[in-house]
Amino acid sequence: LEKDRIATKEKAEQERLEKDRIAAEEKDKHERLEKDRIAAKEKAEQERLEKDHIATEEKAKQERLKKAMAVAEEKAEQEKLEKDRVAAGEKAEQENLKKEQIAAEEKAEQERLEKTRIAAEEKVKQDRLEEERERLVAEEAARAEAAKQAAQERLEEERLEKQAAQERLEEEREWLVAEEAARAEAAKQAAQERLEEERERLVTEEAARAE
Repeated sequence: LEKDRIATKEKAEQERLEKDRIAAEEKDKHERLEKDRIAAKEKAEQERLEKDHIATEEKAKQERLKKAMAVAEEKAEQEKLEKDRVAAGEKAEQENLKKEQIAAEEKAEQERLEKTRIAAEEKVKQDRLEEERERLVAEEAARAEAAKQAAQERLEEERLEKQAAQERLEEEREWLVAEEAARAEAAKQAAQERLEEERERLVTEEAARAE
């Protein structure tokens, strides 16, 4: 009976040691998973910071484009004012020439024909300049619209990526909660088993002593 009791006690001790070993392995596995989760979270944070940096650079680029457009518009306005001033000067000059034509009708007629030709050429030139300015303005507006559309698409992509990241974090949280619950249940079950074994051992020892 003493040998049986010792053997039973040794077997119970071995089983307890085996269970402790399994519990330690489970703890190590959980710690590795926790470290992997933290590393993944840090990586996601770094990627988010990189995307924020890119968005900031894109915003600065758009602001530079906007300033360049404003400068171009201001330059075009100044050129238009200069042309208006030149045209006003030419009109005054034409009036002076018309007065001189009263004194010399033939000379005035020749000068009028010459001025008419010059005015026609100037008008053609101004028309071409105006068409070129309108083309440049239209191209700049098209580029600005394309840049705006691209920025909006990037913002939408970032929003979708953030939403996906939040969903992954939620899934990971639920998984960790489930894992914690399972680990708690396993620990509870192991504790109950150890208590049951200890009770059986005590009963066996008590029976052996009574015998």
